[in-house]
This record gives sequence, structure tokens and C-alpha cells, in this order.
Amino acid sequence: MIYLASASPRRKELLEKHGVHFHIVSAEMTEIIDTRFSPAVNAMGIAFQKTLAAKTNGIQGIILGCDTIVVVDDEILGKPKSRQEAKEMLQQLSGKTHEVVSGYALLDTDSHGVVDAVTTRVTVKTLTESDIEDMLDTGEYEGVSGSYRIQGAMGEYIEQVEGSVESVIGLPVDEIIQTLNRLENKNGENQKIFP
Repeated sequence: MIYLASASPRRKELLEKHGVHFHIVSAEMTEIIDTRFSPAVNAMGIAFQKTLAAKTNGIQGIILGCDTIVVVDDEILGKPKSRQEAKEMLQQLSGKTHEVVSGYALLDTDSHGVVDAVTTRVTVKTLTESDIEDMLDTGEYEGVSGSYRIQGAMGEYIEQVEGSVESVIGLPVDEIIQTLNRLENKNGENQKIFP
């Protein structure tokens, strides 16, 4: 059984889409970005901290944690604290290519853990003031890094995606499946957790 250390409806939907059997568990923690380290290291570190937070709740089995970070012009864009901050982030993304880094951690509470990250390059068309205001009016910027959801209003302004769209949504499922299957082969188990 997989335990998802996330309350994100998007991550839940992605796992369900791939036919993964899982339970959602609480992983209360404060996410802190340390600018001394790369976006990938930060994303993997936060993802791993989520698995540890879930483990302290007595969870036994394989715990999956994930964190997504948006980077433009070498600046990490976190989750906006206000509409104005979200507007400024969308202005930064306008007409540029940025990176979305999804770090994930798999913690087997009986043995070991693995962390990795997937980076996807996303190019956004030039946004008008009206485009930005329309996106802000949807409220989709709330609680998401970079102030947008690629599967939402921003979708029509995406010019190009180089890499995993699912990773941009919040969970690089294909890579996670491959990692879990490699782990199972190392452990000598015959049954795959994922289809």
C-alpha cells in the first residue's frame, strides 16, 4: 500500500488516473526554501520531510511525498501570499521559459528511502494585463507555486512544454512508478505496487 503525504487534489487525481491504490495521510510541516541549495535539492528535501512527517503519525509502509517548485530567471517562485504577489509572479512568467521542478521521496518505513527530481521547461506566451487579471479572477493561484495551474486557465497561454506535464501539475507519476518498480526488484518482491 502507498501512503500519499499530500492533501493536494491534483496529486490524488493523478494517482487515481494511473490506477494506483493509495491512502492519503497527514504530513503537517512548514515548507522552507533554502536558497543556498538548488531548486531540485530544495524540492527533494521538502518531499522527504513530508514523508518523515507522515511517518511520525505511525504510518507503516511506503510513503510518497512530493513538492513542486517554479523557477524563472534563477528565482524560485513560491506560493503567493496575496493576489498582488500572484500578479507579480504571472508578470515574471510572461513571455519566458521557466522550469518546474518536482521533487519526490519514497520512504519504505521498514528499510530505506529514495529521493529524485524531475525538471520540466515551460514556455508561456506574452500575457496582457487583461489575461493576467482574468487568471487571477479564477482564484487558481491560491496555494500553488508560481501562481498558476497548467491544467487550468493558464493552459491556453502555454506555448511549449519540454518534459512531463504531470510533473508540472504536481506529481511525476511515470518516474515514480519506475522508481518503485526498481525498488521492488531490489527487494526481491514479485508483486508490483503499480500497474
